[in-house]
Amino acid sequence: MAGTTRKNISATDFYATPSWCVEKLLPLIKWEKIDSFHEPCIGLGDIFELIPTKNKTWHEIQMDRDYLLDQDLPQVDLVLTNPPYKYATEFIEQALSHAKTVIMLCKLDLMGAADRRIFWKNHPPKNMITMNQRPSFTGDGKSDGCVYAWYVWGDNSILNDISPFQWISRDN
Repeated sequence: MAGTTRKNISATDFYATPSWCVEKLLPLIKWEKIDSFHEPCIGLGDIFELIPTKNKTWHEIQMDRDYLLDQDLPQVDLVLTNPPYKYATEFIEQALSHAKTVIMLCKLDLMGAADRRIFWKNHPPKNMITMNQRPSFTGDGKSDGCVYAWYVWGDNSILNDISPFQWISRDN
């Protein structure tokens, strides 16, 4: 999902989520309100393993479990993932069909494309939790030129603070 320069784009659009991005998000959520969780892009399990609930399910296209093609998804309290950038809107729409709350890690650039204007009109997020520091999705500590945020749709009462805009930082 990470934005990259042309020379280091992943052929599979797979970019593992840095743990700090999830670790800084977790305290913002009222976990006592979450009984069920689904991870559409489990990847290496970096998000899945940190989610403090027992009723968890997952998909991963690289393990022949394609989230976007599954028509029998579990109804859950929360879907939280770092979707492939090129299919982010499709992942968001699919998640909204079976989750009370959807949280996706996406570039702020996702909002800027003219061809997504109708999508945003139909699916405005309730909250954006922006990262003050750019995460590194490449494993070498280098970041791209993009700013990222956790976008929140649906029941935002699971958040400790329902302010429309919040910020998290790696260092504090």
